[in-house]
Amino acid sequence: MRLKSVLFALCGLCSMVMVGCGKSEAPPPTQVEVQEFFAAVQEGDAVIVDRLLKAKPNLANAKNSAGETPLQVARKQNNEELAEVLKRHGAKE
Repeated sequence: MRLKSVLFALCGLCSMVMVGCGKSEAPPPTQVEVQEFFAAVQEGDAVIVDRLLKAKPNLANAKNSAGETPLQVARKQNNEELAEVLKRHGAKE
């Protein structure tokens, strides 16, 4: 339930920032956004991760506190579905 709240908050924030700003590049994710994103990655929910990445594409190559990328975390968990979602959004190891 918490991840759904995070998803809606991120989507709303992204919409407010992007509407009418005239900038072609999204702002970098905040530390809180990175932590919440990695919580979704750890849960292995590919649908939520996909939605979060649509709202905040810069999260695809963020690093967690251990210096791991989301793709590295997905591979450690042997979660190929999540790894594919991440790669579609430009994630690299």
